[in-house]
Amino acid sequence: MHVFEDVYAPMKPYYRESGEDRPVGRLSVRVRFDLDDAPVEAWQVVWKRSKAGAARQEVARVECRPVDDLHTGSVIYELLENRPEPGCAYGICWRWQAGSSRDLAAGLAMPPASLGAARSGVIYPAGPR
Repeated sequence: MHVFEDVYAPMKPYYRESGEDRPVGRLSVRVRFDLDDAPVEAWQVVWKRSKAGAARQEVARVECRPVDDLHTGSVIYELLENRPEPGCAYGICWRWQAGSSRDLAAGLAMPPASLGAARSGVIYPAGPR
């Protein structure tokens, strides 16, 4: 498991991972929030490079439904991808409640599809659950 936290600067509201150009059997991306601090919307997103060395562009987005974990008092958003395409990155992006302290701190003056490149969240390795 890899945990990414940024306590020094506001975070952009997404996390993504990839196998870069290596074949990967299964990719799992999971982000967890406290129930009282959960985003209002989240999406599973795929980014792809058009050519080597180019910045990734969003190519797919679908709504991501949360799973409440009442035992831990958290909400989980998860993406599982079997045999992800090399060169693609898979992740979850979310939107905070408009006007909330997180929304204002992140400086979100743009729609979620055009977010910049900062990472936050938790990645769990794929495997039996």
